[in-house]
Amino acid sequence: MARTLGEAIPEIPYPRIEEGAQAMAFIEARMRSQSSGRWEDVAGLPA
Repeated sequence: MARTLGEAIPEIPYPRIEEGAQAMAFIEARMRSQSSGRWEDVAGLPA
């Protein structure tokens, strides 16, 4: 993720709150997808 964002890679890479929020958005979209029977978009993070 740090490479993608152009940030320095931490010596010990711990997940940040943003990665947790992205993971939860993916899980929620997956659950909506299962309920609706169609593909659902993953919500973006607020700017």
